[in-house]
Amino acid sequence: MERTLSSEVGVNPVKLTIIFVIISFTFASVTITTPYSDSPAFASQLPDPETRAWVDDEFIISYDEPGLYDAHSPDIAVAPPGSPNEGSIHAVWAEVNNSIDARYVEIHYSMSKANNRGLEWSNDEVSEGDKLISQDFTNAGKEIANPGNASDPSIAIDPHGRIHVVWVEQYPDWTYEIHYSSSEDNGITWSGYDGTGDTVVTPRTGEDSGRIHQPRIAVTNQPLVIHIVWDELPFDVINDTQEIWYARSVNQGDVWSQPVQISAPAASGGPSASEPDISTSGPNGEFVHVVWTQESLNSSTSEVFYQTSSNAGLDWGQEKIISSERQDGNNSRRARVAAIDNDVHVIWNQSDSGPSEIFYSGSFDGGDTWTGIASDARISFADGNAAMRPTLAAWGGPNPEVHVVWVEYDDDSPLGTEEIHYSMTRTPNETFSWTGLEADNVLSRPDDGGFAEVLDPAIAVGIVGGKVRPQIVWDELNVASAGKAEHNNEIHYLPDTSFDIPVHLGWNLFSCPLIPDNTSILSVLDDSTGDGLTTWDMVRGYTNDGAVTFWTSYFTAKPASLNDLWNIDHKMGLWINITSLGDGNLTVNGDYGTSTSIQLKTGWNLVGYPAQTSKSVTDALGGINDLPVEGYSASASYLVAVRPGSYMMQPGEGYWVHVASDTVWVIDW
Repeated sequence: MERTLSSEVGVNPVKLTIIFVIISFTFASVTITTPYSDSPAFASQLPDPETRAWVDDEFIISYDEPGLYDAHSPDIAVAPPGSPNEGSIHAVWAEVNNSIDARYVEIHYSMSKANNRGLEWSNDEVSEGDKLISQDFTNAGKEIANPGNASDPSIAIDPHGRIHVVWVEQYPDWTYEIHYSSSEDNGITWSGYDGTGDTVVTPRTGEDSGRIHQPRIAVTNQPLVIHIVWDELPFDVINDTQEIWYARSVNQGDVWSQPVQISAPAASGGPSASEPDISTSGPNGEFVHVVWTQESLNSSTSEVFYQTSSNAGLDWGQEKIISSERQDGNNSRRARVAAIDNDVHVIWNQSDSGPSEIFYSGSFDGGDTWTGIASDARISFADGNAAMRPTLAAWGGPNPEVHVVWVEYDDDSPLGTEEIHYSMTRTPNETFSWTGLEADNVLSRPDDGGFAEVLDPAIAVGIVGGKVRPQIVWDELNVASAGKAEHNNEIHYLPDTSFDIPVHLGWNLFSCPLIPDNTSILSVLDDSTGDGLTTWDMVRGYTNDGAVTFWTSYFTAKPASLNDLWNIDHKMGLWINITSLGDGNLTVNGDYGTSTSIQLKTGWNLVGYPAQTSKSVTDALGGINDLPVEGYSASASYLVAVRPGSYMMQPGEGYWVHVASDTVWVIDW
């Protein structure tokens, strides 16, 4: 009866859904005697241990030009909430400029506007070309041309939306200084390249540095203060000690304070302090947190050191070790810090009776006490492969998140390459809550067309597309440019593509707007990358294959043999019964599609809307439907109502579409 009625022109088969649902629930309450989860078929459909919330293929966001212009050492930032252009994404890196006459390494830049969510970048195409933000030797109109090589950029964005970038400039006489450039118009023009030239943070006074390494930048909210730390080895003192130095600006980077050493002075030739990092916290960002690694005199191994200021960098406390001191020769390297509110998170890589792994120490009282002093917490999967060069980003508020990425050999890589690995937690004070502890989470795509290893990952977190999302960049050989004489290192980018679909208790007409990595219904509808608290118990699908129409279902309380809806994709509209609301969203994951074709058969079709932008019914369908489109309506008798041509179709919604003859519906994003 159901198939006969649903095949009649103009009769919407959704009216039979409610009847079938009632029957299903009655059947379940009477006949189920065996736990559903005992079924072997159920076990085979379990989702992956970690639901992927990332695209399968990376974006290249640097201009991939012919010639040896290798891009390297990227950094990334997201414009904070409340700032102009909030949610826009900004990346910087070092790369040889495109001048034929004077090729120097300069700081390059690309950005993605907030509404593009990292899918479109400003300077990744031939028509856009490179964008330099540092003073180029060939800059027209500059009184002083800078014949030096730039490296190790670091980027931060203040609450007013101004973008700040610092880097190391190596001069022809092999001395080093820190340079600075800023943008007040969301990356369109820069003080270093378009304005008066780079600002020198560390003035050349005749006592120039023999080496400055990896400056890192952070900003304080009110009053606005820009903070920079770096490690430095004096140029004119043989075997002197490399220490941690600090400078700040209280006037938007125009003038900088005299650099001060904030690591404890050591004897000449003593243990070197290296690779510092900096973050700010507090109501107005007045607390400044700095970490680095240095040999401990107690353990004779390199440990993680911590230094803090409670007045925006005016005064500094006494350094202390925040990692567990072990006299085992296992040295700590590459410490990184992220502070939010009263929580301070620090990670580093360290060998632990084998290849190095990623370790964590946290403070939840503003830096006074640390979890890592008693025992470091490993947050990476110990599989015998060395984990190196970690970095992290954190988000605060009622739903805190800490995200960590690093470089590690990928066991599944066809050519045996190092890839981006990932671990995160929403409860950093719980040692075993990190997702990367029990298995590798590999985010970058191993290349099979050429040997290409990832280097220098960077991560930022911010509200992008209405959701807190990590943003990751790194440099890697672009083996996709097979037609070129040279293969170049380019800047690769990976966005978090998870999508929050608003739901309500009871029946929802739903669709997944992303192309799922795993089409198992339990994987696609797994809310674990949301708050994990939005649950469902039944899903109904409708199939029109041209010859017959029929319903399929998946009911969690049924024996596996009685379910027939095992796999779903982005083309399908579905009825889903939500039993627990959680945060009000069902979070789905998968890849963005730029264009999707859906085969529509004569009669009614229950379809999804696999796009990332809204379009009116008229524009989206282009008139291929012969009856009005129907969508969910809580007040309607059968939960569906006609949607006029002006109705804006939304990602995540499902629709009934009727066509007079077979046709293909093409949805472009």
